[in-house]
Amino acid sequence: MSIMKAFLGTLILVTVFTVISLMYLTRNKDRASSGSHRIHVKSRNPVTSQALWTSLLPSKAVSREQAAGSSSERRVLSPNLSMTKKGQAVENLVGKQGLKNLGARGTNFTRPRASVTSTGSNKSKEVEVPQGTEQSSCEEQKNILLLKTHKTGSSTLQNVLYRFGDARHLTFALPKVDVYMGCPVKFKPSFALPSPTGTYNILANHARFHRENMKKVMAPGTKFITILRYPPKQFESMYSFYAMERTYRCPLEKFASSPRTFYEKYSPKNPRHSALNPMLYDLGLDSSAMGDSAAVDQWIQSLGESFELVLIAEHLKESLILLKDLMCWTFDDITYFTSNARSGMLVKRLSPATEQGLLEWHSGDFQLYRHFNAVLWTKVEQYGVRRMAADVAELEQRNRELKSRCLQGKKEVSEMSGRTLVERYVLRPEAKKDMQCKRITYSAVDYLNILKNKMKLQRPGKITVVKSTGGGA
Repeated sequence: MSIMKAFLGTLILVTVFTVISLMYLTRNKDRASSGSHRIHVKSRNPVTSQALWTSLLPSKAVSREQAAGSSSERRVLSPNLSMTKKGQAVENLVGKQGLKNLGARGTNFTRPRASVTSTGSNKSKEVEVPQGTEQSSCEEQKNILLLKTHKTGSSTLQNVLYRFGDARHLTFALPKVDVYMGCPVKFKPSFALPSPTGTYNILANHARFHRENMKKVMAPGTKFITILRYPPKQFESMYSFYAMERTYRCPLEKFASSPRTFYEKYSPKNPRHSALNPMLYDLGLDSSAMGDSAAVDQWIQSLGESFELVLIAEHLKESLILLKDLMCWTFDDITYFTSNARSGMLVKRLSPATEQGLLEWHSGDFQLYRHFNAVLWTKVEQYGVRRMAADVAELEQRNRELKSRCLQGKKEVSEMSGRTLVERYVLRPEAKKDMQCKRITYSAVDYLNILKNKMKLQRPGKITVVKSTGGGA
């Protein structure tokens, strides 16, 4: 009997040791196959990777009901989605299984340095990129149009474009008055200050989208980009920033409970920013078509043909890496500090009921967001998930180094005639003569006036300086 007990005890120990060994080997095998950087979604409500991956695949025609999506789909696309800091496990919107599927493809990390000649200059520009294995080169692109949507992080992106063009003395399409070119009227060539060259290299101010008119004024080969944000978060930011509680005579929670009632009763006739599908409105869809699911779907498809890249605010770093790749820019070109952010005390946490109400009301914007979120992650797959993770880590490191070099802290200032507070950066005393530090911390209005004065030197004429009254993001 004692021999039998000893045998059974030994068998149990061997079994436990074998299981632990297999678990350890499997874990390390997964790490080796996927690299040190993973992509994941930080979701409040876990979903299966298969459901997550399916929800991200580019869709064809999507009905209004499908645009609102199931509750699980809405959880999948909820914000708080970003690459983590360097050295941490990085899993974005594809999940573990999605990463395994993607990891087998596109394992190329980065392009090496490439020397390219700038247009209109005899000097060669050295494009700085992390070390890699593939030999390739590209030519820096200078012509770009940002369709600036409201409260999507577009002021941060605008600063990236302003800095790029300012450093290279490019021509900007700038508004004659205020910070808008038109609105609510769609863009017309006459809305911009005349260009000294007849065309523009960069347009990055608020203007409602009109593809043909914009193409008329932009230099040949201009790349069109825009940026989107998860609709409930975008609208919460807009409702607060523009003090829309005064316009609609109710807090956001009440508006979300019966949006059509307040919209039809109190909406301005000619709004600069719409309280119904505001991103689609900025992107040129007529207000009369907002309730037509087929028209919304057709417009989204046409936008896919017009824009080379649609960035997603919740995945700004990944989006900027794709922009860098599209334009053959450097990491220094896409470093950023968040611009025009509201004071943290003004940001509201949405209740599930409010989020649900806003998703249903802005179903067109949600359909738009779902579509281009899927397109973005298809582009990430094509770029290479591991390569993307490495480049995001590099961008994060550059941002940290720049903050350490430039910033002393933050301060809060009043905007929109005292209706809101926004954060502004305070430079270190030794950084006040550092042009890179100065440019990256200019407010949108201050930088606009700097560029207007610069344009005035290139093209004499009357320039209206904008007062600092805010102007969206």
